[in-house]
Amino acid sequence: SIGDSLKTVEELPSLLLSMITIGEESGKLDTVLNTVTEYYENELDSKLEIGTKYFENFITLFIGVMVGIIVISMMVPMFDAVSAI
Repeated sequence: SIGDSLKTVEELPSLLLSMITIGEESGKLDTVLNTVTEYYENELDSKLEIGTKYFENFITLFIGVMVGIIVISMMVPMFDAVSAI
């Protein structure tokens, strides 16, 4: 059976293997595979959303630091020139 064959693949989650085995036993493998597909698509979407939020925050912080460095690098020579007068 498909479930027994896939059990040799260590990378597959046990939930997936269990669902495939149950689907084969009940004769509704297509329905079970659709359910598993929806589950993993939702899980992926959730993880991508979280990752995107962290990435947006990182980019905002990075741009802020770069702008700060540019402003400081322009202001220091101006203050040095003014204090030399």
